[in-house]
Amino acid sequence: MISYGAVTGGVVIIDIWLVPEEGERRTGELPAAILELGETGGLITATRPIRYDVRVEVRAGELIVRGALETAVEFACVRCAEHFDLRVADGGFQHYQRIENKFTSVDLTPEMRETILLAFPTHPVCAPECRGLCARCGTNLNRGVCRCVTAPADGLWHVLEGLSLHKGGSDGGSKKKKVKK
Repeated sequence: MISYGAVTGGVVIIDIWLVPEEGERRTGELPAAILELGETGGLITATRPIRYDVRVEVRAGELIVRGALETAVEFACVRCAEHFDLRVADGGFQHYQRIENKFTSVDLTPEMRETILLAFPTHPVCAPECRGLCARCGTNLNRGVCRCVTAPADGLWHVLEGLSLHKGGSDGGSKKKKVKK
């Protein structure tokens, strides 16, 4: 029998029959390996176990778990490709499940894993002011200025200068219309 709230082999098991009527607070850690980040090519690495601090209750035949989850993850910045550590947390973890039999156990591990993964930033940036890499030579612009010829002040739109569109006139001829910036 697995004891209430035990972490065994990277799982959190709640044995319903052992939850006191008034509920109970549970804290612990899950190994970072449950996030299964091996396929990211080194862009994302979990650096700390997932810590949880939850309140567990059984009310009217329903398991109610609420609390917080947090871990530390190393990301590669999407702008400059430098690696940086970031605390990833969810202070609103919730799990509700109907319980038909009070002599059952519930594994919270999949929900905890998914909650942490969903808390990852979609575009991790090392700092809001990160300048990224030079589009021409790849120099990290956070470390200094590159030696490339700087791009025109108007950005990439300069490529459209001199482009003309042919528009058929009423006489069957064509008129050139210069594209304005």
